[in-house]
Amino acid sequence: MAVTPESTGRRRGPAPPDLSEKGGNKNGVPQRSDDRRLTTHTVRQSWLPSFFMVPYNIGYHLSHHVDMGVPWRRLPQLHRELVAAGYVTPELEYPSYTALWRKLASRPS
Repeated sequence: MAVTPESTGRRRGPAPPDLSEKGGNKNGVPQRSDDRRLTTHTVRQSWLPSFFMVPYNIGYHLSHHVDMGVPWRRLPQLHRELVAAGYVTPELEYPSYTALWRKLASRPS
């Protein structure tokens, strides 16, 4: 028998509110969507954070979610292909983790 919230007596809570406005969130917070471009991010990584904070090409998170079967070492290549195909646009990329953190911490305007 599978363990589910119902079988343990716990009920599932309501789904989180959709914070989007016309398909995009006001302050960049990921939202529920089948479009991976709205649910995750890409960060251009320099060697310093890549070595100390976020190894294994973690900045290519969007590419990873587009095709989770791609090994981490090939994510930069997949990212370049997605950019060339027009799937990833400059608006979807953050120049650094600091820029991503600022955006996520900002209040909606």
